[in-house]
Amino acid sequence: MQISPFGAQVQSIEAIALPTHPVNSNSPVRHKNLPLLLVTFFAFGILLAFTPCVLPMIPILSGIIVGQKRNTKQAFWLSLTYVLAMALAYAIAGMLAGLVGQNLQVALQTPIVITLFAILFTALALSLFGLYELRLPQRWQNKMTKLSQRQRSGSYIGAAIMGALSILIVSPCISAPLVAALAYISQTGHAALGGLILFIMGIGMGVPLLIIGTLEGKFLPKAGTWMNNVKTIFGVLLLITAVWLLYRLLPGYICLILWGLIAIISALYLGALRFARINPRNIIWYLVLWLWFTFGVIFLIGGLLQNQDPLHPLNSQQQTRLNFTKVENITSLQQALKKAHGKVTLLDFYADWCVSCRIMEQNIFQQRNIPSLLKNIVLLRADVTANNKEQQALQRYLQVFAPPTIIFFNANGQEIKNSRIIGEINKQTFIKKVKKIQTED
Repeated sequence: MQISPFGAQVQSIEAIALPTHPVNSNSPVRHKNLPLLLVTFFAFGILLAFTPCVLPMIPILSGIIVGQKRNTKQAFWLSLTYVLAMALAYAIAGMLAGLVGQNLQVALQTPIVITLFAILFTALALSLFGLYELRLPQRWQNKMTKLSQRQRSGSYIGAAIMGALSILIVSPCISAPLVAALAYISQTGHAALGGLILFIMGIGMGVPLLIIGTLEGKFLPKAGTWMNNVKTIFGVLLLITAVWLLYRLLPGYICLILWGLIAIISALYLGALRFARINPRNIIWYLVLWLWFTFGVIFLIGGLLQNQDPLHPLNSQQQTRLNFTKVENITSLQQALKKAHGKVTLLDFYADWCVSCRIMEQNIFQQRNIPSLLKNIVLLRADVTANNKEQQALQRYLQVFAPPTIIFFNANGQEIKNSRIIGEINKQTFIKKVKKIQTED
């Protein structure tokens, strides 16, 4: 149970499976429930691996392995290096959370960092397309050859760097297990425990990636035309990931156009229109290419129609706009709650770089039947895109670690028990939650 700044007790999802008593301050890693705690967050990590947060890391890891033409054993060690670096990055974030109670990922979601990472993925994709080959200068290669008979260390260093950076920049999703870890760690104030918990959760997240990476080393073709096609496919996936990063900065319809062009051009490049080469042995391959080409056309048309939703690219229904009152800091929030005139208040934490926020904006707040549902609710929005000191203070004040987070307050300005929404949800779940709050209020 947590005490909200407004006096109401809030039992949110952060409390799931967590100890209800603090860690011994004299021995931060000697918690009597430490084994259970570690097992719990290892399981949380595995669950996180099957969310959209981790999905972009699959083509990144695959591109590393395919680009190096590894066998099964080498693919396993590359994947393990990637996963360990990813877990270590989480451990560092956990240690910082234990010290200052802040989310390291949020600090990295700036336009310049996102743009640089998108450029990096584009460069890696172009190398997989064969436009150039990434190599160290010859002088460095000669020195490394003297240090090692097998010129492999650079690959592992690259895998480690990509693993550490991708978990912090490519995956800014906020989800219940991550919130649970950060909430508990920030309350204990222990860096060592925070690092240990998030390292274990990172290992859990990496288990499926380790399996996928190792199997790619086993099943990917080692030479010939198929190998070039596989490299091209993973290059395309990296380009899609780069646009996905830019989706946080660019209008949605522009990203739809870019995704559509990537799909159409790559399908044509891989031979979608080479009908003379079709035979019973490769008919499935061509069916996949035609399907991929069709997806590209759909996305391109949706973008040209200025649709925004990548999940419904041809959905051009008229969307509505809710009138949110912006709150910039703690003072403006308190003043807005006093002006609510005895009504329920909804406070939405939003950021432009938060993909889940934009999806919820399109799939929930801009839908036609939502304004009538919220007509008797005061709507507030805390836009934390800039992540400045006042916004950080507001997040700490309400114990919010990252958007999207929605908080409901009753007529007295107190947070409504068991009402907080953390992470992305669908419209049906949101409507059910709001109706329950209105019924109980």
